[in-house]
Amino acid sequence: MPVKKPQLTVRMPFFVEFAPPLMARRGELLHLPISVFVYPETATTPTTTNTSKGLGGDGGDTVTPRTCYEVEVSVETDLQDWRVVGIASFTTCICAGDLKETFHLPLRPLRVGHLNVTAKAVAKRGSLICGDDDDDFGGRGQASKVVAIGDAVRRLVRVIAEGVEKQVTLGGIFCSSKGELCFLSSVSPALCSIVCLPLTSSHSL
Repeated sequence: MPVKKPQLTVRMPFFVEFAPPLMARRGELLHLPISVFVYPETATTPTTTNTSKGLGGDGGDTVTPRTCYEVEVSVETDLQDWRVVGIASFTTCICAGDLKETFHLPLRPLRVGHLNVTAKAVAKRGSLICGDDDDDFGGRGQASKVVAIGDAVRRLVRVIAEGVEKQVTLGGIFCSSKGELCFLSSVSPALCSIVCLPLTSSHSL
């Protein structure tokens, strides 16, 4: 009987959600929403025990530490396709168990076509700006090492020309070389229809 090998599933502590509009107009100002989710603490997270006894307290309270990250959110684009308007990145602190944080980065498309835009988030644990609540646990007062991880999502946005779409209908009647009476109807150069009927005495002009 084959021995089943042990498996270990490793996942990132956070992930990025990015859902830009499928279509936009050239020159339009877009506030692209970028959300960051932090997974809640798992059962393997160490806990600390508060052994101090206050007035009327028995002590021995179990405290579950929260892991916090300094998160920087930004976008990566081609300078010929997009222009960043105003702030190019955001930085905040997000802890495990918090709700998602959503940021809106202003971008303006510069040309017509299918343009790529990438949302990026880099999370740092142990930074001076956003330290963990459990910095003293296991560290014995020593400075913690900064660990950085990142996530990125790329999306495609279809950019069309600015202005208001206008349709013009053209029509006409002509006689073909085969002696047929033809009716021309055209909404656009790409949509043109021609209907020809045999020319009889009743159709003669």
